[in-house]
Amino acid sequence: MTEKIYYTDQYLKEFEGTVVSCEKDENGKYNIILDRTAFFPEGGGQDADSGTLNGKEIEYVFEKGEDVVHVCSEPFDIGEKVKGIIDFDKRFLIMQKHSGEHIFCGVAHSLYGVENMGFHIGSECITVDFDKILTPEEVRNAEKITNEIIWDNRKITSSFPTHEEAENIEFRSKKEIKGQIRLVTIENCDVCACCGTHVKMTGEIGCLKITSISKKRSGTSVTMQVGKDAFEDYSAKHDELARLSNMLALKPLEIADGVQRLKDEIANLKYELQKVKLDSFAEKIKDLSGDIEIIFEKDLTPDEVRKMCDLLADKVTVAAVLSGSDEAGYKYTLASRSMDLRQLAKDFNTALSGRGGGKPEMVQGNVSAKQNEIENFLRSALQ
Repeated sequence: MTEKIYYTDQYLKEFEGTVVSCEKDENGKYNIILDRTAFFPEGGGQDADSGTLNGKEIEYVFEKGEDVVHVCSEPFDIGEKVKGIIDFDKRFLIMQKHSGEHIFCGVAHSLYGVENMGFHIGSECITVDFDKILTPEEVRNAEKITNEIIWDNRKITSSFPTHEEAENIEFRSKKEIKGQIRLVTIENCDVCACCGTHVKMTGEIGCLKITSISKKRSGTSVTMQVGKDAFEDYSAKHDELARLSNMLALKPLEIADGVQRLKDEIANLKYELQKVKLDSFAEKIKDLSGDIEIIFEKDLTPDEVRKMCDLLADKVTVAAVLSGSDEAGYKYTLASRSMDLRQLAKDFNTALSGRGGGKPEMVQGNVSAKQNEIENFLRSALQ
């Protein structure tokens, strides 16, 4: 059984141990077991530690029964003395993240009775899944209280009660525990069964910021940034906000209103531009008449193609308006006031690699063919 030093000193950066087993696996890697280790194995939603053994990089760490297995690309001799060096920057960031997640979930549980159904400490963010729906206001309130607890610099301790002792302790747990129970206690806040690594004082976490809230089945999924990651996330967003502020000549907190005004202006301009296009098109076709008219226009939206074809259908028996290019394909609308065009559209799509459909009097879609192929097909089919 491997002695797990990461439970007795989570701030330990270096340690010494002895190789008790070294076996080559099916991937050509070596699975090394030491008599004692400070490397945390992946588990409980927390990534494994990284670092080196005698200068050789550890690629992965996992638990196998009562042992901790270190995966390396090079072998070690049984009985060999090794020095392990932890990547402590990674370890401490995970400690910040995991401790912050405990506080937030403990607060949410005490306030709203939600249970943590699972979480993942990823490289980009932490994701927590709750079993009930939480409103954005409830999540923000839990976030506020969480940060107040962090700044209050409360103690975080761990203990290993027996199952009999644990029966008299109220604690959170994501799953039924069969083996040894380890409880992580945050002073006057939360007690939770957990195998992960944590800071000693909540103040070391720094801060916690919720970045997204979404519904997931019958529950709520929350993502957050904690500790150093929260600072880096804030810095990146602050820099982006400063760029936008300069581009728009607006104060940072005025950008949302400014962007909304720009969106409204763009929508109005698009409306006016479409009106000009339709008026111009109406003038262009005012003297047309006959059985079929096929018109190709440049740079139209599907809505503009439809509206122009509707105008053209007042002039001829069958109207066709298309926009696009031989290389990229064409958006199309076919319309008629007197004919059912659905079979024509079906044949058109089959013959020219098109997709679309609609009502008897109007069909829309896209077609991948050249302009002359489109014209030849439509005229031939309608004759």
